[in-house]
Amino acid sequence: VLLSEVIMALSLGLAFSYLLKGSASRGIISLLVQLMSFFGGAYFPIGDDAGGGIMGFLVNLSPIRWGNHGLTQVIYGNDVSAAWPAVGLYLGFAILFLGASIAVMRRREGL
Repeated sequence: VLLSEVIMALSLGLAFSYLLKGSASRGIISLLVQLMSFFGGAYFPIGDDAGGGIMGFLVNLSPIRWGNHGLTQVIYGNDVSAAWPAVGLYLGFAILFLGASIAVMRRREGL
């Protein structure tokens, strides 16, 4: 789970660095990471999976929440199969972000 999360984070940073120029990319990435960490429960747990409304939507939208949920189920519930959805989502987004990076790089370099 953690390796796939790192791969997704690297591809996210690479995609934003190609899509945005200059220091704007660093600022946007910093803001996104802080928001994803907050809503994902990295600082403190926010609600449970059954939460509704806008806050429940934002909590379930965070990729960090997916990893936290999968790791919690593996560690405390002895349910290794709970990690696979998070790994699949992380690797899927990594492929999406790397594909966007490749497309932008080819367009810029004229390849």
